[in-house]
Amino acid sequence: MIEKVHKRDAGFNNDAAIAASSSRSTAKYIYYRLFAAAYSLVGRLCTDVVMVNSTWTYNHVKQLWGKPPTIVYPPCGAMREYMDFSLGDREPIALSVSQFRPEKNQLLQLQAFQVLLTKYAEQMTTKFGDFRLVVLGSCRNADDEARVETLKKQAKELGIAERVDFVVNASFAELKRYLAKSSIGVHTMYNEHFGISNVEMMAAGMLVVANNSGGPKADIVKPEAGCLALTADEYADKMLLLLQKSPAEAIEMRSAARKSSMRFSDEEFGEQFLAAMSSVLGAVVADSKHVKSV
Repeated sequence: MIEKVHKRDAGFNNDAAIAASSSRSTAKYIYYRLFAAAYSLVGRLCTDVVMVNSTWTYNHVKQLWGKPPTIVYPPCGAMREYMDFSLGDREPIALSVSQFRPEKNQLLQLQAFQVLLTKYAEQMTTKFGDFRLVVLGSCRNADDEARVETLKKQAKELGIAERVDFVVNASFAELKRYLAKSSIGVHTMYNEHFGISNVEMMAAGMLVVANNSGGPKADIVKPEAGCLALTADEYADKMLLLLQKSPAEAIEMRSAARKSSMRFSDEEFGEQFLAAMSSVLGAVVADSKHVKSV
């Protein structure tokens, strides 16, 4: 993020108006550097145990704090409810699950779907004519609601609106229905620290195409359990690759994805958390015994 500000690259976390201004970019860069220095000082001097949620965060914190943290993957508590979903009988749906925030980059999903329908027009018209994109997510405020309307307009401009559905503020029951019936999961956020939606989709038995960065790349999506992509063309290619799998191949990958998702269960989190805290907990126990003996 600091380098993005320094290079004056506009992005989700660096407004174009700031990137276009040399003075504002310089001021923001100095602020970020000062904040990073303070953050680094606190981390080096005031922590006994440091836990991070992914390899990406591990590298970031280690660079700032100068000491290696412990990776403790976050628990996906709802995944147990998804384990009973059938691995077969899936509908031709590519499902995206995320809030309608700028950094989630749902526009890339629309662009990838448009590339899929045009680059592979024959297959997507004949063999996979019923394949649809469902963009499911929640809105926090009026800005998010406006973003949904913009995405709908962009879908029309791309000529794909008839094959794209937006499901806004779905209930948990509706989310589960989509996870149970969709065949492919799509994730497009760049450098997401972890990416728990991928875990949910894998636990549900979906074939995932996740962003080739951050947590999904380093920790979550293994080659036997899903695919990674960066550009619209790459996403389109990977979606077609998954669509073309035979029923047996698809079920084998779905099963591998579900098995892989167990690394992020509540039980695994509990064991990793207690192991990371063992040095501190041991000291607390020792102190309590000392107090009792006195």
